[in-house]
Amino acid sequence: MANSGGPIPAAVGYLMVIIIMVPVALCYCELTPMLPVAGGGAAFAYRAFGEVASIVSGWACFGAFAFMLPWEAIYVTDILTMLIPGIKSGAPLYSLNGGDIYLGGIIIGVVVAAIITFMNIKGAASAAGFQKLMVVILLAAAVIAIVCGLLKFDMGNLQPVYENINNANHKSMLGGVLAIMTSAPFFMCGFETIPQAVEDADGDVKDVGKAVVMAVTVAAIFYAIVLFILGGAMPWQQFVGVETPAVSNLFRSVYEGTMGQVLYVVILIGTLAGLLTTWNGFFVAAPRLLMCLARANLVPKALAKQNPKTGVPTNGVILCCVLSMVGPFLGIGLIDPLTSFSGTACLTSWGLTCFCLIRLRKTEPDLKRPYRIIGGTPEAW
Repeated sequence: MANSGGPIPAAVGYLMVIIIMVPVALCYCELTPMLPVAGGGAAFAYRAFGEVASIVSGWACFGAFAFMLPWEAIYVTDILTMLIPGIKSGAPLYSLNGGDIYLGGIIIGVVVAAIITFMNIKGAASAAGFQKLMVVILLAAAVIAIVCGLLKFDMGNLQPVYENINNANHKSMLGGVLAIMTSAPFFMCGFETIPQAVEDADGDVKDVGKAVVMAVTVAAIFYAIVLFILGGAMPWQQFVGVETPAVSNLFRSVYEGTMGQVLYVVILIGTLAGLLTTWNGFFVAAPRLLMCLARANLVPKALAKQNPKTGVPTNGVILCCVLSMVGPFLGIGLIDPLTSFSGTACLTSWGLTCFCLIRLRKTEPDLKRPYRIIGGTPEAW
């Protein structure tokens, strides 16, 4: 809200991101059932352009996942330290880029990473079951936040509709909307994990592609609704000054006593569930992407090894476990560089995937396409 000039330009920015991101998602929507193999963008690039493009797309995508795994671990550890204050007791072991690292935080982060690893080693069904549970918790917390926000909602709290209070590089509401659009696509990152696991899908794979589009659209609308409603729960210029965790502390401010404290904890639990869904999603996708690259001899063959019973790429899961366990040792001070790298890597992979659709429509027009996007090649461009 601070960087875009208020909750309204921030919410509008997320809605505008649908216009940018849905065409990208539609490219995945056509390509995924057309080439229903593990690897997503890397597999598409291999078919469309060959080894070099596959290496670029695959490593860009894996680079995003590889940095997002410790990113999720850092934030999960940070939220758990808020729920369990004793984790940060005593002096920090060390500081890294301004973030203090505590022994308790390292231990709990490593334990959570081990739990997610165990569920993914058991198979896709186990990981999916955990995902469903976390989504239910996340949605329950979101509904509670929206309802409780509406009970305190006042249109006057949204005024002024636009004001640059953060010395950002814009002077109008349109500038604020564009400012949020530069960062919002990063928060759409994760939809490409769906194609990565298409080999584990049951039923019509055409629906897997549609799920990609739905994931992007629903996410953007969800962000917009939350920004608008919570931005009106208290004067937004006060809200942007609330300490982290912002939404939990917002409810502790507008609801006094026990109610405020309960909402504080509920929203933190919902936040934790949301982080665990993305962490688990990347954990499902990254080993299967590596398996695709290994099949094409673009990374060591050992990463193509699968459990004969569950089909899980075991060595890839172990590598993801190691990357996740690095996170608690890095701490919150490295979140910004990890975010910047992951966002750039995602955009690179998405762009190449759009080119794959354009290329394959030209070079292999007779390839079976269970789902053809409206707009075709111009849409991809």
